[in-house]
Amino acid sequence: LRACQWFAARQDWPAAIEHALEASQPEVAVSLLQHYGVRELFIGRNAALLLRLHADVGEDLLRISPHSLRLLAGALLFAGRLDEAARCIAEQGRFLPQPDARQQRRLVAYWQAQHGLLAHFQGDGPNARLHLGEALVGLDEDAWDQRLICYSALTQQALLAGELDQAQSLNREALVLARSQGCLLLEAFLELDHAQLLEHRGALLRADAVLERAQTFLMGQALDASPLLGRIALRRGRLALRQGQENAARQHYQSGLREARACEDYRALYGYLGLAVLDANQRAFDQAFDRLREAERLMQLRHIPERVYRAVLLQVSSRLLLMQGRAGQARHALLRVLRHFRGEHAVQAPPATLDLIPRIEWQLALAELYEGEVFNARQRLLGQLQKAREKGLQALEVEVHLALAETEYLSGEAGTAAAVLRNALALASQLNLQQPVRELRLRQPEMLRELGVEEGEALDEDSGPLSPRELEVLGLIAQGSSNQEIAERLFISLHTVKTHARRINGKLGVKRRTQAVAHAKALGLM
Repeated sequence: LRACQWFAARQDWPAAIEHALEASQPEVAVSLLQHYGVRELFIGRNAALLLRLHADVGEDLLRISPHSLRLLAGALLFAGRLDEAARCIAEQGRFLPQPDARQQRRLVAYWQAQHGLLAHFQGDGPNARLHLGEALVGLDEDAWDQRLICYSALTQQALLAGELDQAQSLNREALVLARSQGCLLLEAFLELDHAQLLEHRGALLRADAVLERAQTFLMGQALDASPLLGRIALRRGRLALRQGQENAARQHYQSGLREARACEDYRALYGYLGLAVLDANQRAFDQAFDRLREAERLMQLRHIPERVYRAVLLQVSSRLLLMQGRAGQARHALLRVLRHFRGEHAVQAPPATLDLIPRIEWQLALAELYEGEVFNARQRLLGQLQKAREKGLQALEVEVHLALAETEYLSGEAGTAAAVLRNALALASQLNLQQPVRELRLRQPEMLRELGVEEGEALDEDSGPLSPRELEVLGLIAQGSSNQEIAERLFISLHTVKTHARRINGKLGVKRRTQAVAHAKALGLM
C-alpha cells in the first residue's frame, strides 16, 4: 500500500492502481479512477489495466460512480467486448435522476455518447447517428475529449454511407477542436479517420503521409501512446500492402499486431488478416489459413462477440479461396456473410472495414462467374462499378474493374476484356494500387499475357481511363447533343469538344460516336 501511495503522490496512476491491487485494496484502486479520462484509454496499458480491474474486483465495486462505469465501458469498447460494454452503459441509468438539471443533462449526454458508440460498433447506423448527434449538443465544453470521440464515430458513419464530403467536414471540425486543446494524442486518433477518408478517395500516398506524421508526433511525446501507435501501424500495413510494398507491410502488420495484443485492442484481428494476405501472395495458403484460425481463437479467448469479427474473417477467407479457384466454398461463405448486411434486419459493416460490403459483392460476382453464371456476375459488377463511381471510391473502382475484365476474359470477350483491363491498370497506376493486380495474377496467371496487356504500359493522351470531363462529354453525346450544343452546355470551345470526342474514341477503341456510347455502357462507364 505504501508503494501505491508513493506512485499516487507522483501522479503515476497506473502504477498506483497496480500496487493497490497487489495489496488487496480494490476500493483504493477504484478510487484512483477519478484521475482518468477518455484520453487515458489511449495511453500505455491503461485499457488492459481497466479490464484487469474489472476481472479482479467485479462490477459491483465499479458501480460506485457513473465515471468509473464510463471508463470501464470505454475500455470494453476498445477491446471489442460489446456485450459487457452494453451492460456497463445500461448500469449508468442507476444514477438517474441527478440532484439538479445541469448534472442530469451531463449524465444523459455522456450516456448518449457511449450508447451511440455502442450502436456504431454493433452496426446500428440510425441509432448511432441519433445518439452521437444528440450527445454533441448536450456535452459541456469541458467534455471536449468525449466530443472528439463522438466526432470520430460520426465521421466513420459518414464513410460507411459513402458520404465522403460529410466525413471530411466532420473530421476537420474534430481536428480543429483537438488542436485548440493542444491534445496531440487525440489529434493522432482523428488522423486515423483522415487517412481512412484519403484511402477511400484513392489517395494512398497522402494517407500514409498523414499516418507517418501522426506516428512521428506520438513517438516524440513523453507519454506512452502504444495503443494508437499499434492502430497506426496496422493501417500503414494495409496501405503498404495495397501499394505492393510487401516487406514494409509485413513489418507494419507485425508491429501493429504486437502492440494491439499487448493493449487488448480487438483490432489485433487486422494484423492477422493482413499477414494472411501477404502469405497468400506467396502462395503459402496453408500458413495463411493458419493465421485466420489464430485470429479467430484470439477473438474467442477474449470474449469478443462474433459480429465484431466473423464477417471480415469470412470475407478474407473467401478472398483466399478465390485465389485457389475454390469458388463453391467461397460463394457459400460470402452469401452467409451478405445476409447480415441485406434485408429488414441489415447491419452496417464494422467501422475498420468500410469497404467490406462492396468487396463481398464483387468477390461473390467472381464466385458466380467461376460457377458459370456469367450474366449474374456481370450485372453485379456493373452495379458495384456504378456505385463506386457515384461515391468517388476510386480504389474500389479499380478492384471492380479488374473483376469485370476477368469476367469478360473468361466469357470469351477478349477485346472487351483487354479494353476494360487497360482502363483498370491505368487507374491503378495513377493510384499506385498494386495488390488488386497481384491477386488477379494469382487467380488468372495467363490473363494479362493472353490479352496482350501488361502493367506499366506507356500511356499517351489517347489511352488510359476516361477523365471526368470526357465522361461528361460522353454523357451529352449519349443524350444526342451535337458538338456545338456540348460546347455551349459546358462553356468550352468547339475545338475542345472535338478533341475530347477524338480521345474518347481512341481510349475506347472505336471510330463513331454511337459505338463509343455503346462500348462505354458495356464497360460500365455509363
